[in-house]
Amino acid sequence: MKCYSLILILPLLFIFSCDGNQKAVVENRSSDGKVLITVTGTKSIRFDPWKVELKVKAYSFKEDRLNFEVYARDLDSNSVHFLWQNNNSCDIVFQQSDQTEKKFHLTASPNQLKLEGI
Repeated sequence: MKCYSLILILPLLFIFSCDGNQKAVVENRSSDGKVLITVTGTKSIRFDPWKVELKVKAYSFKEDRLNFEVYARDLDSNSVHFLWQNNNSCDIVFQQSDQTEKKFHLTASPNQLKLEGI
């Protein structure tokens, strides 16, 4: 009897944990419009972390990007926050499922483009 229960439970668990491939995109722009931040995330199973690409296009620089993982239920404006200090400086904060934060600092000006974890 235990074997039959296990045979029934495992496929149900698999079906409910698979949402298929998920993709999310969150964008934000500086108030002067010269800096564009794009967050793109993908995951294949509900319990997997988001595989995130954080991409910045600023002034005449080529794009700068970072790749990392974030543990969050959704990747949207509730879990990704853009805290602009001015048009050249922004903290990007990812709120994770365990209430921890993953933070990055962007410095962008006509002379430099710098994206780093903090």
